[in-house]
This record gives sequence, C-alpha cells and structure tokens, in this order.
Amino acid sequence: MLKAFAFTLSSMLLVHCSAFADPSAGKILETNMWENMKHQNWTAVEDSIAPNFQSVHTFGSLNRDQEIELIKKLYLGTYRITDLKVTEGPDSYIVTYIIAVKEKIDNELLPAAPTARMSIWQKIDGKWQWVAHASLNPIPASKEKKVADASTDTSKKPKDQTSSTKKSDDK
Repeated sequence: MLKAFAFTLSSMLLVHCSAFADPSAGKILETNMWENMKHQNWTAVEDSIAPNFQSVHTFGSLNRDQEIELIKKLYLGTYRITDLKVTEGPDSYIVTYIIAVKEKIDNELLPAAPTARMSIWQKIDGKWQWVAHASLNPIPASKEKKVADASTDTSKKPKDQTSSTKKSDDK
C-alpha cells in the first residue's frame, strides 16, 4: 500500500514537473530568433512574433508590424550573448541577456558596445510566440527619427496599442 502511494505520488510529481518546459528552451527560442534574423529567414521571424507583440527601444515602442519592418532593415553580423538568464513561468519565459552584436540599419553601423536586451516568450495555442522585447542599443539619430515617426503613426497601429489618456478609474 505504501509502495503504491509512493509510486502514485512520484508519478504525479513527474507529470506536474514535465508540464513545464526546461528553462534552456527559453535560451533556444531567443538564440533561434537571432539566427533567423541574422540569416534573414523572414518567414520564421514573422511566424515567431505574436499578433499582440510590443517592443521598446531607446526611441520609443513598436507594434508587431513596425518591429518586423525594423528587423528587415537590419543586417546582423557576428554576435555574442552573455549573462543570459531565463525566468520560467506557466507557458512563458522571460529572457534577459547582454549582447555584443555588429548590426547595421540601411548600411549605417549601430553601436557595437554590449547592451542589455529582454524578451518575453509565451505559448499561445500550443506555439511559442515572441510577445515582447526591449533593446537598449541606441539607434543613430538619422535612423531613430525615421523609425520613431513610424512608431507614432497611429494609422498603422492596432487600436489596442495607441496611446490613451483615459484614467484607470474612469469607467
């Protein structure tokens, strides 16, 4: 009886633990995204980005379409990810890291100094999706204005991503 209980308990724990993916999967998701961007695998990049995606950069925030437009202007050279940390939640990963990367936008080299980045991945309808990203790498002023102007054009933004001045206590 005790053996049967112990077996049942260990089976329940095994099933419970296996319901959560290995935190290294967060690292794999992030490095796969970098590889897909580097090799300009646009289908894989776009398929990985959730419809409700939002990013933040030094010039402001972007929605999914704006981020894809920015990514397609990037040329990525070699990169090195360090200090990668993954926090796992139910059907989600928060991935933070420092990256040193040679990247260009429209042939203009971006600063190559290591900068912090953060991504949030969420399992949506059984598929891992990139739902948020923060890049603290400054974009040159000539490119920043062009990208920032696009990010403030509310005609291209979904309604749920336009700014709102409504107070939270307003109903």
